[in-house]
Order: sequence, then structure tokens, then C-alpha cells
Amino acid sequence: MGTPPDHQQLQAREAAFSGALEATDAYLAASESLSTALKAGWFSLARAKYAAAPGGMLLRQHPGDLRAAARVALAEPSDPDDLYDRFELLQQGQGGRQVGEQAKEQEPGAQHERAAGSGGQDGSQDGSQDGSQDGEAASASGRDAAAAAAAAAGARDPLLWLSGGLPSSDLRRAQGEFRAALLAAVDAANRLQALRAAADAAAGDDAGGGGGSSSGSLGGGGGGDGAGGGGSGGP
Repeated sequence: MGTPPDHQQLQAREAAFSGALEATDAYLAASESLSTALKAGWFSLARAKYAAAPGGMLLRQHPGDLRAAARVALAEPSDPDDLYDRFELLQQGQGGRQVGEQAKEQEPGAQHERAAGSGGQDGSQDGSQDGSQDGEAASASGRDAAAAAAAAAGARDPLLWLSGGLPSSDLRRAQGEFRAALLAAVDAANRLQALRAAADAAAGDDAGGGGGSSSGSLGGGGGGDGAGGGGSGGP
């Protein structure tokens, strides 16, 4: 017969088991939040469709350059012993602001203005006036480009091609609830990864062979729920 575990081993097993239970509760709570947000979103969308005029909500009105408003990227876990990646939600507005800032930095107006000012006394007033005019023209063109980009982003708003005009309050509420569902889906996926890591830790501290099979079945069963939640949160 094997040597019975000492007090430290029992404490480690108890801590791993408690961590797995806490991760399970967190995953179930995130899944419940996802389900609640999805139900509320579909209910608000149904109310908006019922109150709209006939033919007012047509999916075929969407523009040809329709793009995703968010995407999911992988993020490495903070714990080096954790083998499961995490997921990060990237909104479309974050990239748009970064692109706009880079475009402003690359405007030639500031370069012309610096070149005109560094000419010294030999450049006289004509050079400074030409540089300022070029800077104003470049700034105006930059503002026009930013306005055109904002108009193009507004034209891709799903609320506009769903309603064809002024969106109703129910439609706006549905959009917010589906956004909450998308956040809940990513949170549930991260909770599932944490649950898998906690289950692996509990199985590693377990001396018997049943812990390994329990971890595998727990991770595999939860994987289907996480994938389904992510797909449902997309709309």
C-alpha cells in the first residue's frame, strides 16, 4: 500500500478543489449573463420588428462593404504555468481612432510649416505665408478625409440598414443588449479556460486516475458551451 498523503498535500488538494469549484461558479454565472443578454436582445429586436412599418426592416439593405464591428484576439495568460490562452475583444472604434491619429501625424502641412519656419531670415515673409497656406490646405483636406471616414462608418451602422432611417428605441436597445451578449460570450470563454486550468491543477494533485478523466470530460463538455455562446453573441 502507498504512503498516505501528509498535511501539506491534503491542503494543496483542498485548495485545488476549491479553485475548481470557484471557477465552475464563475463560468456558470458568465453563461447565465450571456443567455440573459441574448434573450433580451432577441426580444427587443422582435418588438422593433413588430412596431416597424411593413418592409421597414430588411436585411437585404445592408451595404456591400459591411465589416465586423469587433473581433476576438488571443492573449497569453499571465501565469506561465497556465497552458490555456485567453481571449480579448477588440472593438472597431479602437482601431479607427488609432488610424485617425496616425493620419494626422502624417499630414504634410506640419512638415511644410516647419520647413518654412526653419528658413531663417533669408526666407522672408513670402516663404512663411506659403508654408502657412499649405498647412491650412493640408489641415482642411485632413478634416475632409476624417469627415468622409466618419460618414462611411455611419453608413455601415447596422441600425441604419435595418431601419432605413431613424432607429427606434427598441432597435437601439437590442443593439446594446447584443453588445452586452458579445462581452458576456468572451467573458464566458475566458472563464471556461480558467476552469480547465483549475481542473488540470486539481487532477494533477489527485493521486488517483479518476481526476484525469474528470478533467477531460469537464473541459470537453464546457468547450461546446463556450463555442456556442461565442457564435450566438456575434449578431
